[in-house]
Parts: sequence; structure tokens; C-alpha cells
Amino acid sequence: MARQHAFAFMRHRVRYITWSLIMRMRLSIACVAGAVLVSEVTLTRLFSVTMIYHFAFLVLSMAMFGLAAGGIFNFLCEIFRKRATQALPALPLASALLLPLAIGASLHLPFSPSNFDAANVAALVLIILLCTVPFFTCGLFFSLAYLVLKKSVSQLYAYDLIGAGAACLIAIFLIERVFWSGSQLTLRCNTNLLVKNARNE
Repeated sequence: MARQHAFAFMRHRVRYITWSLIMRMRLSIACVAGAVLVSEVTLTRLFSVTMIYHFAFLVLSMAMFGLAAGGIFNFLCEIFRKRATQALPALPLASALLLPLAIGASLHLPFSPSNFDAANVAALVLIILLCTVPFFTCGLFFSLAYLVLKKSVSQLYAYDLIGAGAACLIAIFLIERVFWSGSQLTLRCNTNLLVKNARNE
């Protein structure tokens, strides 16, 4: 009887640990999917200021390219698949660290949307490649998670959609409250400066 109780306890413990790991993976995928979408919206707003609006929508192409490239790389190369336990928590962290670095580096590149000479084209290519890197690491994370938990792909994809849907609502809030209020504040400051300069003159 004692041995049967011990085996039953061990089976229950293994099931609980397995469920806990799968649930953590689901929540991780939802959070990363939401972060990807919010990052796309943020980059779109940023590029609409630093470039003209036609280049702002390159963000969607960069995100899709980075996610697809990460999945293809993970399929062709076994570096991350052999170290899945270490790679799964490290890849989202790497993406979070690379995103501000990529944005900062791209803002320091001399790019003028009105000129299309060789230097400008090279700067645009570098900006695209830099901003693609964080999405590439997210693509690695998604593909690795789907490979590790093959039996729960449908559930993982459902959490992916839930995270992206929640991020859409968050993005709307950020655009209406944060970005719009920041634009109004900038406009008011510029207006006040113009009024003061006019009075001084």
C-alpha cells in the first residue's frame, strides 16, 4: 500500500510539473507575441517621425521577415534545438535587450528620405537589418517553443493569438493616451516658443 501511494504521488507530481511547465510556456508565448505587436506599433510611430510615412510601414515587412528568418534558421541549424532548456528563456530576454540597441543605432545612421543615392540606400538597408534582429530572436523563440511542445501546438497558437489581441488593445491605449498626449505637449511647447520669440521681436 505504501508503495502504491508513493507511485501515485509521484505520478501526480510529474503531471503537476508538466502542466506547470506547459502553462508557463503558454503565458511566455502570449507575452512575447504581445511584445512583438507593441514593438511593431512603436517602430511604426518612430519611423513616421524620423522618415516619411511610406517607410514607416516597412516595419510590418521587417517583423514578418525577422520572424520567418528565425524559424527557418532554427529549422536548418540545430544550435538552439540542442540547448532548448537554456535557449527558451534567453531568447526573449535577448530580444528585449536588442530592440532599444537596434533603435538607438538606427537613429544615429544618416538617412534622408528625400535622397536616393548610394549612401542613403546603404543606410536604409542597415536600418532594416538592425531593426530585424529583435524579431529574428523572437522567431527563434516561437519556432523552438513549437518544436519542444509539438503535442500542444494548437493551444500554444491560441495563446499566441490571445497575446497579440491583448497587445492590440494596449497599442490603441498607447496611441490615444501616451503618443497623442506627447504630441500635444510637443506642439504646445513649440507654440509657446514661437509666441515668446514673436513678442521679443
